[in-house]
Amino acid sequence: MDWPDNWQGRFDTTNARLRVTVYNPTVAYQVTPGFSVAAGIRIADAGAEFEQKFAVPALGIPESKVRVHDLEAHPIGWNVGLLYHLKEISTSVGLQFRSELQAKFNGDADFTGPAAPPTGPFANTGFHTSIKFPPQLILGVSTKAIPRWTINADIEWEGWKTVGSIPKDFETTAGSMVPQSNLNQRGLRNWKNSYVFRLGAEYAATDRLALRGGFFYDQTPIPDNTFDPTIPNADLYALTGGAGYRWGATSVDIAYLLGFYEKRAINASSIDPTLTGATGGPQAFGSFSTMAQVLVLSVTHRF
Repeated sequence: MDWPDNWQGRFDTTNARLRVTVYNPTVAYQVTPGFSVAAGIRIADAGAEFEQKFAVPALGIPESKVRVHDLEAHPIGWNVGLLYHLKEISTSVGLQFRSELQAKFNGDADFTGPAAPPTGPFANTGFHTSIKFPPQLILGVSTKAIPRWTINADIEWEGWKTVGSIPKDFETTAGSMVPQSNLNQRGLRNWKNSYVFRLGAEYAATDRLALRGGFFYDQTPIPDNTFDPTIPNADLYALTGGAGYRWGATSVDIAYLLGFYEKRAINASSIDPTLTGATGGPQAFGSFSTMAQVLVLSVTHRF
């Protein structure tokens, strides 16, 4: 998320980035011809950075900027799954659980502006934060009971309630005239558990051509009183379409997603007054609208 340096919410955020790559080796065992079980380990490689403006009027520190970078975390979790195939009606039912991933980030914080060294009161320092990526429980059904059609549906529970807070913890160093801990924030979130509902279908138009379409609804876990522009998430409605063409050992697939997030508005009566913490600025009020588009092209060759 990128915002201008002079926008009204600069004391909340001007830039925030999060990257998470999950490696998930899994072993499956076929217990009976129609029933399989699986288990695996989830190893995440997470990186993050953010920037925001701040001021400490009580200490005479005017508007300045902090950049937190090189945040890294490597949480480990696990997953289990069950798959049952009803051959008589060409239908499969699957259940999967993924554990939470507790990421503890460590990185560096650099200051610019009047608060920065060598004349400012804050020395560059270390930074720590943590976030719990939620546990997930997914129930899915896939059926080919109708000739040439494959219909898929699933419901996913996401335990975002585990994210009670996303704290900001600046190390206090000996070279700082003012303790950097003055900028620490509890980062109260109090997110709620949410659901994702998905429905999709594939039609085998010919032996080589498949046409696909779908819809999903993703509930936001963020309540109004801890909503902020760092993560301006809202309920998401998305339509998908695609096609696949196969000849011999090679296949080409294309997919397109168009997503609309519900418009969200926040004001002084809806925001928890402690959310901004010690950044010295006002809350960012207003309305937020987001649209997302995703285009995917893949080529597969089987040897």
